[in-house]
Amino acid sequence: GDEWLFPNLWLVILAPSSFYRKSTALGIGSRLVESLNPNIKLPSEWSQECFITLMSEQSHGFMTCYEFKGLLAQLQKDYNFGAQSLLTELYDNPPSYTRKKGTTDIKEFKIDRPYLTILGASTIDWLITSVQGGDIAGGFLARFLFVSADRKDKIMAIQPPADQAEKKRIQTDLSNAIKVEGEIKYRQEARQYYEDWYHRFVTEADKAPEGVRAFFPRLTAYAHKFA
Repeated sequence: GDEWLFPNLWLVILAPSSFYRKSTALGIGSRLVESLNPNIKLPSEWSQECFITLMSEQSHGFMTCYEFKGLLAQLQKDYNFGAQSLLTELYDNPPSYTRKKGTTDIKEFKIDRPYLTILGASTIDWLITSVQGGDIAGGFLARFLFVSADRKDKIMAIQPPADQAEKKRIQTDLSNAIKVEGEIKYRQEARQYYEDWYHRFVTEADKAPEGVRAFFPRLTAYAHKFA
């Protein structure tokens, strides 16, 4: 339509505490991105004004929340009133976001084509006990993908050294991806596959409980993003 779709991800890993290594997984991904551009990592704790200032200086960035509930608590602070609405707006990559500050000496902060990725982790128990239906219907949490793990396939007492060749390969792939510009289009076969899936998905979504329906429109967008 009239919108642009960018492949930014808001993703939360859910697993039991302790030996499921959620923070370890996030740390590996975070360091790989930082190795290509250390300036795009945003602080884990911030005020709304600080966040807007940082994003106005560089409009793309990523945030790592090793405890996702800490981010939600931060957004409830008095000094961060309106921050959740701000993040919700930036998720959709508007052409620009402008904020004016001050009364007499007015300063304008502008974020051109904001691009924000959020990676987080939490426990399944927290999601079940703490998140209410209204939180999802409000739109903020519905923009996240929740990826859950409920079992371990293997247990290793001592981790082997990291595969440096594989690490280098991933860095090269990421470096090449950063240089890609312009519109990405589907081949006809892929487009037809997506359209067939979309019709089936929408039909099934209508039968789902009301509490989870807010996720579904974003899932169709995430299908494009991953493609």
